[in-house]
Amino acid sequence: VPLLHTRTPSSISFFGEFAQLVPGHSRAISSAGNSYIDDFESSEIPLDLKSFNAWTISSVPQGQEQIFPEGRLNNNLASGFNRAKLAWYVIDPLFLRNGSSTPDHIKRNPDLQSSHFVREIFENEIFPYRESPSGIPTNITVLNVAYYPGERGPYNYDTYPGPYSAGISSKGTLNDPKSRWGGMMREVLTSDFEAANIQYVKFWLMDPFVENPGHEGGDLFINLGNISEDILRDSRKSFENGLPSSPVVSNVDTTAWGRVPTVQAVVHAFDNDPESRRYQDVGLDGLSNADEKSFFSDYLEKVMEITEPEVYSDIEKDPSNDDFKYYRGSEYDFRQLGILERYKKYNGMEGNSPTSEMSQESYPTSGSTLPDMEDINRDNTLSETESYYQYRVSMRPEDIKVGSNYVVDEIEYEATMANGTKSRVKWYQFKIPITDYSKIIGPINDFKSIRFIRMYMRGFSEPVILRFAELDLVRAEWRKYNISFMEGGERITVPEASDGTFEISSVNIEENSGKEPVNYVLPPGFTRITDPTNPQLRQLNEQSMVLRVQNLEDGDARAAFRNVNLDIRQYRRLRMEVHAEAMIGQLLADDELTAFIRIGSDYRSNFYEYEIPLKLTPPGRYDNKSDESRALVWPEANSFNIDLTVFQDAKKERNAKMLEQGSSLSVSDVYVYNYEGHRVSVSGNPNLSNVRVIMIGVRNPIRTRNPNRDDGNPKSGEIWVNELRLSDFIEEGGWAANAHLQARLADLGTVDMVGQTSTPGWGSIEKKVNERSRETIMKYDLSSTLELGKFFPEKAGVRLPVYVGYSETRIKPLYNPLDPDVFLDDALKNAGDSFARDSIRALTEDFAQRKTIAVSNAGVARRGEKSHVWDLANLSVNYSYNEVYRRNTKTEIDLEKNYRGGLNYNYEAQPANVVPFKNVKLLNSPVFRLIKDFNFYYFPRSIAFRTDLNRYYNEVKSRNINNPYLRITPTFRKDFEWTRMFDLKYDISRQLKFDFTSNNIARIDEPAGGVDRRRYSTEYNLWRDSVMTNLRNFGRTTNYNHYLNLTYTIPVNKLPLLSWVNANARYGSDYTWLAGPVYPDSMNINIGNTIKNHNDLSLTAMASFTTLYNKSRFLRQIEGNTRPDAAQRMKREYRTVTFS
Repeated sequence: VPLLHTRTPSSISFFGEFAQLVPGHSRAISSAGNSYIDDFESSEIPLDLKSFNAWTISSVPQGQEQIFPEGRLNNNLASGFNRAKLAWYVIDPLFLRNGSSTPDHIKRNPDLQSSHFVREIFENEIFPYRESPSGIPTNITVLNVAYYPGERGPYNYDTYPGPYSAGISSKGTLNDPKSRWGGMMREVLTSDFEAANIQYVKFWLMDPFVENPGHEGGDLFINLGNISEDILRDSRKSFENGLPSSPVVSNVDTTAWGRVPTVQAVVHAFDNDPESRRYQDVGLDGLSNADEKSFFSDYLEKVMEITEPEVYSDIEKDPSNDDFKYYRGSEYDFRQLGILERYKKYNGMEGNSPTSEMSQESYPTSGSTLPDMEDINRDNTLSETESYYQYRVSMRPEDIKVGSNYVVDEIEYEATMANGTKSRVKWYQFKIPITDYSKIIGPINDFKSIRFIRMYMRGFSEPVILRFAELDLVRAEWRKYNISFMEGGERITVPEASDGTFEISSVNIEENSGKEPVNYVLPPGFTRITDPTNPQLRQLNEQSMVLRVQNLEDGDARAAFRNVNLDIRQYRRLRMEVHAEAMIGQLLADDELTAFIRIGSDYRSNFYEYEIPLKLTPPGRYDNKSDESRALVWPEANSFNIDLTVFQDAKKERNAKMLEQGSSLSVSDVYVYNYEGHRVSVSGNPNLSNVRVIMIGVRNPIRTRNPNRDDGNPKSGEIWVNELRLSDFIEEGGWAANAHLQARLADLGTVDMVGQTSTPGWGSIEKKVNERSRETIMKYDLSSTLELGKFFPEKAGVRLPVYVGYSETRIKPLYNPLDPDVFLDDALKNAGDSFARDSIRALTEDFAQRKTIAVSNAGVARRGEKSHVWDLANLSVNYSYNEVYRRNTKTEIDLEKNYRGGLNYNYEAQPANVVPFKNVKLLNSPVFRLIKDFNFYYFPRSIAFRTDLNRYYNEVKSRNINNPYLRITPTFRKDFEWTRMFDLKYDISRQLKFDFTSNNIARIDEPAGGVDRRRYSTEYNLWRDSVMTNLRNFGRTTNYNHYLNLTYTIPVNKLPLLSWVNANARYGSDYTWLAGPVYPDSMNINIGNTIKNHNDLSLTAMASFTTLYNKSRFLRQIEGNTRPDAAQRMKREYRTVTFS
């Protein structure tokens, strides 16, 4: 190379690597591979309501004056005249297992244990396919609700017939039991049903008339909403722990019901003194039995007039009938009471929290450790609001059958009793949709605040016992879509038709293996999952989602939906198993109902839909262990096995027809595409990379589709769906390669070339399918670092390091970003001409280009050892230019430029110190030392100057994807600054030093608009003139500051008498000027500039008394003896030692 002389060797090195991913999947997810969207095992989540100690005696229902005229009364005993006895409890197994705690008379008489209403219930009785975690049969905790309509309930002071009640008989029983009621209520912990998607009240109930088939029955009512906590309605909150804790009655008020506290409850607990319990644990009336006799003396007089003496005697013992009695006890054993009789008083409130000292038994006899109160949700507030939804369930023998009265399933079991007899009993599953209420009471219009639930029974003439094996609120994962799907008018947003019903529920192998008309079995090819954490190899439940429609109008549909966030482009198929059956008593034929799956980015405007006709399963009993039976329940014709490319084909065909001459088809229309006898629909611009909603529904096809076979009538049916999954992974692996070439050009510099590329499907082995690359990436980078000073003679000492870099990155997506579920290559093939293909490439390619050139610290080396102010070596130059250009689908231009240029001057010197009187002998006397030491420097120690020009330019122009003909105006960011710095350090003398620093930041104002000589030629000329004018004027200063420091060492120590004193003086000053903001002239605003300055003058002196003492021999000796080591020196002994 001319002008270049070097002895350093040159070299070339190359490095490259290549890797390919060969993907696969586990055999455990089948040969084609399955990825589950939803297996519906959690489509319903139960919220248990069965805990008996969470329930309390109910308040009187209000707002139903036809059946509860007393509900409007306040502070009136008549509001409780119709309350009958209701007991709720769980039977203790000690009565049934004949252990040491079992009463002898029960143990000796198995007939007392041989009733369906007292015997233990095991899981396999109701759920024969449910497996126990331990492998041992598990009993169910059954909630028993016993209602005795002819017996007085607590706080019932009914006597003679009147406008509200029928009075009592001479036996003390209630007249006209059918007009009486008994209820209980509790708090609902999950109050926002809409957010939690609670859809049902579900319970399994044993046949209440199994031992009395001739029972007339009655009604069970359920209330959901805001329910009054004022059990004894007087608008006063009663709580036991607020009552007096001693015989002295204080801090109470009196109502028609008894005493209520006037203090506020602080904690929900009794007084710490055990003796206070007998005075506080007296029930909601605030009265002990003795106090009740006097308080309700009028009531007792009337009872005496009506009833027999023995009856009156029993009532007089407990006028409020609120006494608690534990189900175990010597008294019960002495009277040899049966099991059910022992629980009649178990829900009483007076005496239900005795201390151990108060109990006469050897075991605990308390029903609760907490005080009773009219505040069931413990919010320290008495809620009196009554606004609720009411649901009525007929509890009559003739009404409890599958298909009506909310009964969805039944199972029959033959039980072996304790006395050896066998008896058959039925269990019924009830599912009550919360939207299927029979009445609305009060101001309630949604399910966002359901704070309480109340259950009460009415209309019974005989005692009845309800045994709940399960009692739940059911929360669903899938939500009901309640907007009309009527064909031809689907875009009209109206609620679903009121004359048809739609329910979403579940069916599973454990609970519905005996379901009618078709029992539940697993789909073919699927098995129950074995719990891997259980050593007994327990099989878990297997469940499907149920869509049940009744009277679905011709052309209408109903659906359940779930929000998701899925990219399913890496799969070939979408699959789901479907079962269909006719409802009991309803006529339905094959193909009269269809099922559909809708996926897309929303529910109505951008979606794909796939619809198939449904084949019905005949009623019958099917064997879960038989593949043939399972195939009949889940016919292959009902199975969704969707080739996902059919969605793309439908959209392509729709788009092609839109471009046809005279076509009126638009993107918003629902376009139907026929595929192998199935209907494929597309609307809007859905894509498989952004699936935000999945909808599964049932449709009654409009008659115009098939007028010869469709009768156009409403249809009813039940559909099960299961195993919604993606299958057939696209297991096409990719590859990647890297290469690096480096050439070292002796000591001139280096040249580097780097290349990288990868293809779709590439990724590390731990990445999932959707995490792997979906684009072809090509990248190269060229860079070089050169010392161009080598081209100058070595004596010139020129230093010119230059860096040059250029790189490009091109990312070609696998899918068309404008239509993300269509391959980009397919979109290019379908383009009309080469111009269209080039446009698509420009729109879809992600391109980035980088250019860099930089000169760092260029200058000339210093000649000689002596430094001069005019030396070129004091100067250095820096310059850099960086340009980044990007474009992609959303951005047409993203141009960023950075210019930096700077000139540095730095002079460092070591000037000689001048002492003019140093050799004058007349001044050698200490008196003249001040004059003799006078000195100065003739030149500054340091001079530095730096100036930098920094310019930043950014232009961004976005694409208008929705309307390409409407151009978006580009936006610009510009910043041009000129920074100047000066620094001077001058030691005037050894004692006097001065330094000064100033900084100036100026802005080069640029006119608005783009800066490009080719694209904005007119604007460029204006910009150039404006910038040059600004540069000539040194810009517009926006920030200026300087700092000045002067330090002086005062030579007082050069005076003979003050040599022990040192003094310094310092003066500092700083000044700052900030330009105010600039507003357009039209605004006529000028808020001015900001100036700040600061001065600091300081004088310090220091006296050294050691130096002063040393001037006196006497003081110097004293000073020496007082030092810490003086005593050691005085004691030191000396010896003469001779060495030979």
